[in-house]
Amino acid sequence: MSDDMQDRWHRATCKELEGRVKGRLFLVWVKAEPGQTEPEGTTAPEEVDPQAWEAVAQSAEEWLAGLDQASVDPNDPPSHEVRVADVRIELTAAPKKTKRQGSGPLIANPFQGVATFTESYATGPAEPFEDGA
Repeated sequence: MSDDMQDRWHRATCKELEGRVKGRLFLVWVKAEPGQTEPEGTTAPEEVDPQAWEAVAQSAEEWLAGLDQASVDPNDPPSHEVRVADVRIELTAAPKKTKRQGSGPLIANPFQGVATFTESYATGPAEPFEDGA
């Protein structure tokens, strides 16, 4: 399986979930793993029909609705697995901060391997750069 196919699946899954899942109490990390078959045998995300994507989104939404934000352990976040075509999709959730609940993005890593942050995590200005020369 090529990295390109995995990247296409990741981006498609993020796009579909972001557009279909209404709940915004959690940030969700996505990990899409297309089947381990040859690239010719792997279904492309564009070939998946809308009803299949709707079923994935509904499964994710029901899972998220069943989570209790107060009881989520940040060191052991809950995960949920769904499948579409020959692809395994693992979702991991973390509660949003109170002021962010109900709004903002659902997906925490819209680009494969990259986490995005919707808030400032800076603790102050950066230290001045000292060139040793």
